[in-house]
Amino acid sequence: MTQKLQLGEVNVDLSLGVISTGQNPTDATRVEPKCIAVLAELVSAYPLMISKEDLIKQAWGDVIVSDDALLRVISQLRKALKDNARSPKFIKTIPKRGYQLICSVKALPNLPAEENMPNHQVEEKRDASQGELVSHQLRHRVTLLLAILILAAVAFSAWAWIEHRRGSQEETLFTEQLERADNFYHQMRQADNEMAISLYQQSIAMRPDSAEAQSGLANAIVQRLLRWSPDVSNPQQTSMREALEQGLFATDSATVSLARAQSLALRAVELSPNNPKTHKALGFVLTAQGDFAAAKEHYEQALQLDPDAWDVLINLAGIYDIEGQPQAALNSYQRAYAAMSRRYDVDIAKIRPWHSDIGTLIADRLVLINKPTEAEIWYRKVLANEPLHIGATVGLSNVLRSQGELTEANSLCRNINERLAVEVNCYP
Repeated sequence: MTQKLQLGEVNVDLSLGVISTGQNPTDATRVEPKCIAVLAELVSAYPLMISKEDLIKQAWGDVIVSDDALLRVISQLRKALKDNARSPKFIKTIPKRGYQLICSVKALPNLPAEENMPNHQVEEKRDASQGELVSHQLRHRVTLLLAILILAAVAFSAWAWIEHRRGSQEETLFTEQLERADNFYHQMRQADNEMAISLYQQSIAMRPDSAEAQSGLANAIVQRLLRWSPDVSNPQQTSMREALEQGLFATDSATVSLARAQSLALRAVELSPNNPKTHKALGFVLTAQGDFAAAKEHYEQALQLDPDAWDVLINLAGIYDIEGQPQAALNSYQRAYAAMSRRYDVDIAKIRPWHSDIGTLIADRLVLINKPTEAEIWYRKVLANEPLHIGATVGLSNVLRSQGELTEANSLCRNINERLAVEVNCYP
């Protein structure tokens, strides 16, 4: 920084620490070095404000001082400049923040050295001095701008991180709720199905564009009509064929419910055409409406997307039964059981209520087509996973009895009656 400055009409020699408010020697005041240091920082920041903290840091360095020390120095400078704090011409107080130099600032030439210089060199030196001051001011402004940009970047990064975390938490909560709804739906109990409906509706309220929530709700509505309509005598044994034969889907209320389920399923397919769950839901609705050809098309699309979609294979077997294709139905049930076995450990909550029953159904079908040996294998496969499964126990007992294995047959019946404390009729 140049050592001689003109602040307004006042000359300042920073090297000598002298402030001159007039031409007479009596108008010159020598101030302490700390005053010159503070004044130099005010000039460096010009025309911007400089905070109290920065003034103290630059003028006192690592020495810890209070604001009172700075206030005393500012007061001395104002006295030397003949300035008034209430109506300042030189140093303006920015309340609770800092100070600002508000007068004009010019660099003065070093007169003794310039007396012997040609005029053009004097002018060049003056221009260089003024340029140095402007350059310093520019650097200060650039530094300030960079600091602002850095703070803005840090603030934006913090905001983005918070928003990302909030979004991740919301996504986790939504996924967990949808998973709970799916688990309730697959339990095959009326209270669980109603809970699933409630959770699916909440999920749709949270995410109106959730294809899985809409397809799940469509499934649960059809399941309610299929198993828990007022005319259903045995919810656990009601098949799609029996429901259609009994006209459970033909009532006015059922027609309205099916229309709603169809709208949900169609919207789900529209939102997520490559999701096997959406095609499964639409196939389920179409089956209840008696449109088996369209239902099978959507079931086949679901299986192309997910060959292990065991619930689709079970529903497809139901259509084959309706169409009078028992062997195709049996094959589809066996594929469903194999798919459930592959996924059992990772999807146990959904698969467990179905796994043993489907295995027992396969064995029962084999008995009907006079394949007792294969049926025995299936019954034993089920009991290996669920030793007290009543249907598989009764079925195996009957197969063994037909083959003359009375001792094992009676032992099976006696064991399940004792352990379950119920009266299970093992005789055909």
